[in-house]
Amino acid sequence: MCSPSYRARSPQGTALHAIVLDHHERFGSVYDEQFAARYGPWRRAVEDTFVRYLECGNYANGCLRVACTNRDCGYDVFVPFSCKCAICPSCAQRRSIEFGDFVDAEILEDVPYRHVVFTIPKILRTAVLQDRTLLLDLSHCAWRTLVRGLRVALGDKKAVPGAVLSRATAGDLGNGHPHLHSIVSCGAWSDGGRGSFSLWPAHLRSEDLEQLFRRKVLSLLVRRGRLAPSTAERLMQWNPTGFSVWLGDPIHPYEVESRQRLARYICKSPIALHRMSYDAATCQVTYTSVSQGRSRTVSALDFMADLSVHVPNPREHGVSYLGRCSNRSRGARRRADEDPAARGAPAPSVSRKAFRRSWAQLLKRVWQIDVTLCPRCASELKILSAVVNSKSCHRLIDHLGLPRARAPNPHECLPMPGAQLRLPFTLIRPQDAPLAVVAVQPEDERDPLVNDDWPSDAPFSDD
Repeated sequence: MCSPSYRARSPQGTALHAIVLDHHERFGSVYDEQFAARYGPWRRAVEDTFVRYLECGNYANGCLRVACTNRDCGYDVFVPFSCKCAICPSCAQRRSIEFGDFVDAEILEDVPYRHVVFTIPKILRTAVLQDRTLLLDLSHCAWRTLVRGLRVALGDKKAVPGAVLSRATAGDLGNGHPHLHSIVSCGAWSDGGRGSFSLWPAHLRSEDLEQLFRRKVLSLLVRRGRLAPSTAERLMQWNPTGFSVWLGDPIHPYEVESRQRLARYICKSPIALHRMSYDAATCQVTYTSVSQGRSRTVSALDFMADLSVHVPNPREHGVSYLGRCSNRSRGARRRADEDPAARGAPAPSVSRKAFRRSWAQLLKRVWQIDVTLCPRCASELKILSAVVNSKSCHRLIDHLGLPRARAPNPHECLPMPGAQLRLPFTLIRPQDAPLAVVAVQPEDERDPLVNDDWPSDAPFSDD
């Protein structure tokens, strides 16, 4: 039986590609004036990522020629190169599948795990969007919260859990929403992670972890000079707090698919193509929330600003392996399990690279298509050559009758007008201002529509 025919994906036909093509140059020119105050200084990595994404799946930037080994068949196909950048949904799907296999097979042990989500109030998210180093600091606060909570609940000062923690920046509507996803062991190991495993105590609730997480985050922002001590005290009295620690149901070791699906979820793409639409005439983007049944319409430039939040800096890692899941702990256990006769030999290790699936393996797993077999005669396919020369690529496009890349949309795009939120007090201290300058605004300068207990909505309202 012949394999189903492979059809190369076409990012050029998606709304995301059209938005980036039409507006990435203008976005870079107006960023400092319109968006730097909210999203921080301009980063070169953002422009490089946009340019790389426009080259994804474009035959003009190179491709592979794959042909059937049966000479009588004559079947061949050209496969364009991918971009592997952070905002590309197709490339992110590949990383997500590989990550799910790696975490389930190499990181997680035969104990229950659960999904834990840490969120912060809307009023503090601007500080994190402006300074990406705070994302790593937030993950440290979340980890210390888990360790402290489990140690107190178990009554063991040396208990150590295991966690895989992912730093996310996208909300349910594609907006900039920094929060943390983690896969946490439902319990902890005694003796510094080397002893027996104790299950998660029933009396350790999410409310207890939320209070501890709130104190650690506010203390962090005060130490970093991003929050006045008086403001931190006011935030400690908010009800609801705006902070949240959500605990998922335990996932047992025999639920392999659930563990892999959870690992793929915490490493998923920040943008979903099927949830967005783009009106090139008005330069407006509509992003729909599947879980909440509502949508958000913004200008293309505003959407590009939200998209830039999801671009990491060079050599910035988005996932941390902590406690029992850390590389050090896993290496120590491998060395302890070695045969005494082979103790001098290096410990066996399964790296992330070992779980890197090929393009053909991923297509077979996701779409049930074996692209290593010819769809005509079921013979084996092989790579004949790589086309990377620019002139050769354009001749190939003309020969195959493929459309050339279109020019950017000439329509003028302006940010959509919106009400600017005024807070009843100054929250984030300017970098060049002394801490003593931050103070509560006079009563007559307060916005009557915003009270001291803002926000009053649920912490998970936009996640």
